[in-house]
This record gives sequence, C-alpha cells and structure tokens, in this order.
Amino acid sequence: MALQRYSLDTVLLRRCAPLMERAGMDITTVGGNPDLDDPIAWALRVLGFSTANVETVSDADLSTVGVTYWDAVLDLAEVRCLESVAANLSKVSARVGNLQQQHGELAPRVQKLADTRRRNAAITHQALLTIPIVPGAGSDILLEAL
Repeated sequence: MALQRYSLDTVLLRRCAPLMERAGMDITTVGGNPDLDDPIAWALRVLGFSTANVETVSDADLSTVGVTYWDAVLDLAEVRCLESVAANLSKVSARVGNLQQQHGELAPRVQKLADTRRRNAAITHQALLTIPIVPGAGSDILLEAL
C-alpha cells in the first residue's frame, strides 16, 4: 500500500486542526489541503524525496515513500505545520463589540511546542534525515503540553 495524500491530510488534521483553525487556516479540505502542502513537501525534502511541484504534493509524489518513512513524514510535517500556525497566529485577532480575542498570545506557546516536536523528530528519525533539522540535537526526548 502506498502512502496517500488523503491519509496524510487526515492524520495531520487530527494532530493540528484545533490550532490551525485558531490561526485561520483550512481545516476542511482533506486530500489536497493547501495549508498542508508546504509542511508535507518540506518533510519529504528533508528525508531525501522530491516533489514534481514546490506548491503542491500529490499521490504521485508520495508513491516512492516507503513504509519506513511514513512516521517521519508525519512527524516532520506536523513540525512545519505548527511553525506555520505560530506565524499565522501572530496576525489573527477578533473583535466583536467590547470583546476582543488576540490569538497572537498563543503564538509563542505554539512555537515552543513546534520546537519541542522538531527536537523529538530529529532524535527519533535521525537515521532517515538527509540534513540536520536541529543544531546540536542530543538524545533526550522532551514532552510538553500547551
């Protein structure tokens, strides 16, 4: 069975949708979500794979990704997605009458979570990475909750 874009989007949305929604990102499209294209493409490149297009990732791009790499693709794409969420949160605020909500206050916490996930992915998938994704990554896995 080949890795499919629909499956990647489904898992990434399970992991990131609540934060993506707060950042104004698409959480309804599955199997070609534009907000997940860059995270998935970056994960593939870091693992030594390529995509036919820098803007989108298709099932054809994923056809060469073996089962050994599936978890790494998901974990690395989640990192990049969280980094995008943090960047987008700094731009999002809502005001209705006297009520105001600043999502930018959440951005540093999401970035810290992304940094922790990046470090964990660097350790867990070290043998599969073609480039280092964390300078000086050690051997400790960190756990952190928002």
